Amino acid sequence: MRLQVRFLTGEDIELDVNPSLQISALKVMIYKKANVPYFQKRLVVQNGSTVELKDNKRLCDYNVSPSDAVMLIVKTEEQMQIFLRNDKGETPTYDIRPSESVEDFRSRVQWQEGVPASQQRLVY
Repeated sequence: MRLQVRFLTGEDIELDVNPSLQISALKVMIYKKANVPYFQKRLVVQNGSTVELKDNKRLCDYNVSPSDAVMLIVKTEEQMQIFLRNDKGETPTYDIRPSESVEDFRSRVQWQEGVPASQQRLVY
């Protein structure tokens, strides 16, 4: 089916999708077409009521039809805090963005802590 995705700016894009497509895959398709990062997207459909589309569901779970417009809401990237315990027993705090790569974070730790990236062990 042909699905219309509408930005809050009024711009529309159309995508050819299968009704059994997962919302997470739809977000990837939107990224390829509109270059909006995955973690900044919220998708909402209005088909009688306003419903946010969850990543682990499929379009057919929400009864999305070609006549429905899916609204794309772009969230701003918010910082989050990472607490890092070093070999001295100290726990410095780092503010990072979701788009920051692990390599970038390791470089920052190397610069601030003096520990080479190859010797760091990051555990979640």
